[in-house]
Amino acid sequence: MLTLTLVGSTTAVPSPPMASAQDEPDLILHDAIVITMDPDRPSPVAVAVAGDRITGVGSDAEILALAGPDTTVVDLDGQAILPGFIDSHAHWIGDLDAAGDLRVRVNGYLPVNYGSNQKWGVWFRDYEPGQELGAKFRLAGVKFFIDGCFDDAMLLSEPHHDTGELGSFYWTRGELNRLVRRVHEAGWQIAAHACGDGAIDHILDALERAFDGSPGRPFRARVEHVIVLRDDQLRRMRRFGASPSFQLTFVDSEDTEVLRRIVGADRLELLGPVARPDERTPAARDREHGFPVGIVGHRSRHGHRYAGPGPGHDEDRRTGGSSTGVDARRPAHARSGPRVAHRCGRLWDLREDDLGAIKAGMLADLVVLSEDPHDVPLKRLTRLDVVMVFVGGRLEICAHGYESLCPDGVPVAAWLNGRDA
Repeated sequence: MLTLTLVGSTTAVPSPPMASAQDEPDLILHDAIVITMDPDRPSPVAVAVAGDRITGVGSDAEILALAGPDTTVVDLDGQAILPGFIDSHAHWIGDLDAAGDLRVRVNGYLPVNYGSNQKWGVWFRDYEPGQELGAKFRLAGVKFFIDGCFDDAMLLSEPHHDTGELGSFYWTRGELNRLVRRVHEAGWQIAAHACGDGAIDHILDALERAFDGSPGRPFRARVEHVIVLRDDQLRRMRRFGASPSFQLTFVDSEDTEVLRRIVGADRLELLGPVARPDERTPAARDREHGFPVGIVGHRSRHGHRYAGPGPGHDEDRRTGGSSTGVDARRPAHARSGPRVAHRCGRLWDLREDDLGAIKAGMLADLVVLSEDPHDVPLKRLTRLDVVMVFVGGRLEICAHGYESLCPDGVPVAAWLNGRDA
């Protein structure tokens, strides 16, 4: 089983708002609501694309003036364009690549264990960091499983409120420290499944030893799920460059009740990703500690669907569409995916600054939605249609029922009904 990071597009840095006149675009999308995630260009209505990059963002008049005889021009009739969604935690995408159905760039992570009795040693030595295993599938890192989630396997720093036990640690401290160092020195990014704060302590100890006081570059280590998380751990991650990767919709209402029994009433504030509305949310803690966390979407274990403008994980397996459960209206959510992927620079010559905003010079990874999510109540976000998905300027998805809007002459690689999938 591979744990994967979908790399699509999501972050903002200053760049020229317009392309020069000699940059004849291959594609222009206009008469749209362009949600740039760029505070310097908050409300343009048109985007120009040449090759796999955005070359212009502005008014209809500005962008249409760039069109040449070979430019494909698409009138979106007021629909919304967003930066391409990034799902920073998904599984089974390797199956899509093997079948030739993969439509998005994927960074794959090779697991060295699953539970305490399923350990596979150093098989990652058969591969190289950044190795291409397919046209869109490359290897980025190695993944550790430190504990379990939602039950007595979650490792806490204090006993479970309902059982009096600490939970399960899938390693010994010595073997975890040794293997984390070995993976780090081999040049791999490290990802660790750690749900309880006790598990988080163990992986942070191992990372800090491996990094020898350095910030752990060129890769930013990832700590996945972090369901029970203390503020001192957030401060520690910031100090040596690790990123907490929250999946805001990984936990549903049934799981929340289980977690409350596990941690007890007096420690509920540690349930970061599932904090109650009257408590601090991960985004608030993010602002407090001064660095973006990896807030991404997820389908729950029970298959329930959550607010977000993309198809769910089951559809990901068939079409390669990136799922999301985040509020698409928030720039912080859009920018977090590239942050946890960090040096995708070594893969596909990308950096986190190539992703996450609609501005000149950034990758033309774009999603067209049937409505502006700013104008849609949160509970209705799942009802938005994903009309089109562009990856590197190429149309990969055109939803059934919207064929008349999809650009002529641009290859359509997949079809998806964004509402019913």
